[in-house]
Amino acid sequence: MTESADQRYEFMSAAWVKALRRRYQEIIAGKKLDFDLVYALEYTEPPKHLLRDDGRNCVGYTLLARNGNLEVLDGAFTSVADCVFSAAYHPLGKTYHMPVDEFKKWWAENEARLTAEGNFSYRGDRSVVQHLTRLFPNNIYADLYNKVTAPPAK
Repeated sequence: MTESADQRYEFMSAAWVKALRRRYQEIIAGKKLDFDLVYALEYTEPPKHLLRDDGRNCVGYTLLARNGNLEVLDGAFTSVADCVFSAAYHPLGKTYHMPVDEFKKWWAENEARLTAEGNFSYRGDRSVVQHLTRLFPNNIYADLYNKVTAPPAK
């Protein structure tokens, strides 16, 4: 199957991580970054078909910013990350295709419950995320996730 720039993929599939890598490259467009960091996003209890057959029981990706460059790695390399975002795949994994306003409404309605249930957490230095958000002129959902994430299968 030929991949196109406007093609969407299932959240956290191997093809999704590749598309995310391409999208970051488009956003950065050859500019050198002025920060170094390792940020890992880890999703637990994903659908079995998304596991990579490498012994990991989670899916995710890692952003590695070093020497002005950014790499997007398949897998959450939590042991070397400055900051780790960890979440249960469901329900958050079903939101990455949402337009910004729809996600903001969903988050306002669900954040307290998700927090109480322990469905997501941060470990490490959360201030590193501010460096990443500077890359997105609009919003990470509008500029990145909406561009690569297909709506969940019904």
